Amino acid sequence: MPIVSRWENNDKTIIYVQFTNNWSWDEFAPVRKTILDMIDSVSHVVDYIVDFQAANDIPNGALAVGRSIHKSCSRNEGFAVLVGPSPQLRMLYQSFTIAFPASKSEIALVPTLEDAYQMIIDIQENRSNQ
Repeated sequence: MPIVSRWENNDKTIIYVQFTNNWSWDEFAPVRKTILDMIDSVSHVVDYIVDFQAANDIPNGALAVGRSIHKSCSRNEGFAVLVGPSPQLRMLYQSFTIAFPASKSEIALVPTLEDAYQMIIDIQENRSNQ
């Protein structure tokens, strides 16, 4: 399966999504629906770790799909941390945050899973202290 999504913790505060080689937007559509259903099944904010480390390529149309995702966010969707060192992912992230500057408060790009987990922990701690 080229795209996997699952709850990352028992508290259901983090969803882990992993993309591997040869995935397509057609394969992503039902995964996005599943993710929205997961988020809607709880009443608290849910953050994401989106792992692109095993994906060699991102299909064309990523900015348009990103915009669509951004517009269709669930009421309790939280922060998304993208993971991957690829120049293509970095370029897409930069393009997206330039096109949608407000998204900088909702999405980040880090090179490793360790960085992603630490960022999510910090965000969740910050959120609970407010």
